[in-house]
Amino acid sequence: MNNKQSNDPENEASTQSAHSVTRRDFIRMTLLTAGAIAVAKATPVLAGRGTVTRYPLRFPPPASPYNSFSLTAAPGTADLGGGKYSSVLAYNGYFPGPTFRANRGDTASIQFTNGLSEATSVHWHGMVVPTNADGQPQNLVAPGTSYLYSFPIIQRACLNWYHPHPHMETGKQVVLGLAGAFIVNDAEEAALGLPSGAYEVPLIVRDVNFDSAGNIIYNPTSSGYLAKNPMVNGTRDPYLNVDTAVYRFRVLNGASARLFKLVLSNGAPFTLIGNDGGLLETAVQVSQIEFSPGERLDLLVDFRQLAVGATVMLQDLNTGWNLLEFRVTRQVTDTYTIPTALSTVTKLSNPLRTRLFSFDSTVYHYEVIESRENTLVQFRWYDTH
Repeated sequence: MNNKQSNDPENEASTQSAHSVTRRDFIRMTLLTAGAIAVAKATPVLAGRGTVTRYPLRFPPPASPYNSFSLTAAPGTADLGGGKYSSVLAYNGYFPGPTFRANRGDTASIQFTNGLSEATSVHWHGMVVPTNADGQPQNLVAPGTSYLYSFPIIQRACLNWYHPHPHMETGKQVVLGLAGAFIVNDAEEAALGLPSGAYEVPLIVRDVNFDSAGNIIYNPTSSGYLAKNPMVNGTRDPYLNVDTAVYRFRVLNGASARLFKLVLSNGAPFTLIGNDGGLLETAVQVSQIEFSPGERLDLLVDFRQLAVGATVMLQDLNTGWNLLEFRVTRQVTDTYTIPTALSTVTKLSNPLRTRLFSFDSTVYHYEVIESRENTLVQFRWYDTH
């Protein structure tokens, strides 16, 4: 069986005043949300939790963002797995919200209603939209009112997401549940015949804290909201039944502050085919990959060499968490060939290769010189007193 057709569910130059650091080190120090790929062979030793009851992975409902599609943010409740309910904020009653899918060249038209007791907005993260449709903090929708978001879809195929963007309240509203995926397709992507249908699975990976009653709470510290429990698609301890086939996982880091470093428990590689901006030029095999809040990954995973009854865990090396268990439950014949060449990416005609960034404070002055060619960052600081 062709997997596209199944309808089955589911560096060290340093002085006292100058240091060179890698891009990732700089990102970590400045808390920027830009991930990077780690390609070293992973041999994880992860902490166990004994016997864990696992629950079916939730799939947010699909939606077409056309014809003034009605989207409402409101308080609600959600089953996080096994009848364990939590109060949440939800889009159209779903946690996470509906997964929008649209084609390049279309026009999105979404009538948003604020059913919360506070102002909010919808920001289309990753989408190329006009200012009046961007859901910025200065363009809030008051409680009990509505706003029509309308914009042309003019970008490459990619995974984006939507979430609130009110000043000082974004973190809370997202953590409590207001987030969803927005997939853009185009003709270039379609020509590749990538896994689709039941073999294309959106995964929103995040962390969460609970109060004594089991409700999700937003309790950030000075380090941000680094919670104690993993969750995928709004499900605690999830599992997914899979066939002996190639799957496409559209993965969003939906956490507020946490970086996840993904690995498969059997040591199998991921085939990375895309990121925030869409398809890469060529596919790349990686044994582990780290990504930061708001970042997206487009991954292929091949389960064809596994026997029915086998299990594989999607794990996070940073915390030792088991995120999602894959259970091979059905033998199928899948002759799909993973493509090597994927896309043509237009290069910048005259790129600025060196940039100076200055971060000033009352205590320190930071200067950053970035070279795009060797991806090193020279990071210099000195006391301003």
